[in-house]
Amino acid sequence: MKILEPSLLAFNPDQIPYELERMKAAGAHIIHYDVMDGKFVNNTTPYETKYLKLISKLNLKSDVHLMVNDVRQAIHTFLKHPVYALSFHVEACSDNASIIENLNLIKANHVLAGVAINPNTNAKKYKEVFAQCDFVNIMSVMPGYAGQKFLTKSMPNIKYIKKQLKKHPHKMYCVLDGGVNAEVIKKTKKYINRYVSGSFLLKCPDPHALFVQIRQTS
Repeated sequence: MKILEPSLLAFNPDQIPYELERMKAAGAHIIHYDVMDGKFVNNTTPYETKYLKLISKLNLKSDVHLMVNDVRQAIHTFLKHPVYALSFHVEACSDNASIIENLNLIKANHVLAGVAINPNTNAKKYKEVFAQCDFVNIMSVMPGYAGQKFLTKSMPNIKYIKKQLKKHPHKMYCVLDGGVNAEVIKKTKKYINRYVSGSFLLKCPDPHALFVQIRQTS
């Protein structure tokens, strides 16, 4: 079964509570919650932790994706809030040892711990890291902007990471983040467990039907 995660970054910022309720009614269980600091990526997210309580109150789960330079500080900040899963970028860390330390910090707080990796990054450098992850957020666009098209150059990372995670199928899953549409899902479905969707989902005339379709994808 595949899972679709609506992207908070793509919501109308003036209608976030409404969009959260609309996505829940359509069938969402997890909200992809991007956080940007204006340093690791150019953009910033004005809401920071603002909507985590509302998401929890709606009985939804928050999958927090940190696009920040100060990973450790951000982890400490978000662990004070209701978070289901938390990922950070390998590119923001100095070495694999620090990445694993951050993963262990997250897991010690009973939160699913993952890393995110950019399309231009060689995933093979992080083989030992993936063995410590609950999940990997595979970027198929460059991070920081909504509405981008899927980058085919992300396919080698997608295939390699899935191969690594299949060694630990009891707990690990792959998330694809960026440019998701019907064609991309068809191309990647044998590698990916969860899809982050912005405009593809929000502009869909029948989002409930789309959630059902994705869940039935094998």
